[in-house]
Amino acid sequence: MEGNITNMLQDLSVQAIVFNFKDVTDRIEALNKVKNLNAGLGEKIQI
Repeated sequence: MEGNITNMLQDLSVQAIVFNFKDVTDRIEALNKVKNLNAGLGEKIQI
Protein backbone atom coordinates (compact mmCIF):
# COMPACT_ATOMS: atom_id res chain seq x y z
CA MET A 1 0.00 0.00 0.00
CA GLU A 2 1.08 3.52 -0.73
CA GLY A 3 -0.63 6.48 0.79
CA ASN A 4 -0.81 10.21 0.66
CA ILE A 5 -2.31 12.61 3.19
CA THR A 6 -3.21 16.14 2.16
CA ASN A 7 -4.34 18.90 4.48
CA MET A 8 -7.12 20.66 2.61
CA LEU A 9 -8.66 22.39 5.64
CA GLN A 10 -7.98 25.80 4.08
CA ASP A 11 -9.79 24.90 0.84
CA LEU A 12 -13.34 26.13 1.41
CA SER A 13 -14.82 23.59 -1.02
CA VAL A 14 -13.20 20.67 0.86
CA GLN A 15 -12.36 21.66 4.46
CA ALA A 16 -10.96 18.24 5.33
CA ILE A 17 -7.82 16.18 5.58
CA VAL A 18 -7.81 13.90 2.54
CA PHE A 19 -6.35 10.39 2.62
CA ASN A 20 -5.54 8.57 -0.63
CA PHE A 21 -4.30 4.98 -0.64
CA LYS A 22 -3.59 2.59 -3.49
CA ASP A 23 -2.62 -1.04 -3.81
CA VAL A 24 0.79 -1.38 -5.48
CA THR A 25 0.99 -5.18 -5.38
CA ASP A 26 0.89 -5.57 -9.17
CA ARG A 27 3.63 -2.98 -9.66
CA ILE A 28 5.90 -4.59 -7.04
CA GLU A 29 5.36 -8.04 -8.54
CA ALA A 30 6.17 -6.73 -12.03
CA LEU A 31 9.36 -5.04 -10.77
CA ASN A 32 10.45 -8.25 -9.05
CA LYS A 33 9.78 -10.22 -12.25
CA VAL A 34 11.92 -7.80 -14.27
CA LYS A 35 14.72 -8.03 -11.69
CA ASN A 36 14.63 -11.83 -11.81
CA LEU A 37 14.63 -11.87 -15.61
CA ASN A 38 17.56 -9.45 -15.71
CA ALA A 39 19.48 -11.54 -13.16
CA GLY A 40 18.87 -14.68 -15.22
CA LEU A 41 19.96 -12.94 -18.39
CA GLY A 42 23.11 -11.68 -16.68
CA GLU A 43 24.02 -15.22 -15.65
CA LYS A 44 23.53 -16.49 -19.20
CA ILE A 45 25.73 -13.90 -20.90
CA GLN A 46 28.69 -13.96 -18.50
CA ILE A 47 31.93 -14.76 -20.28
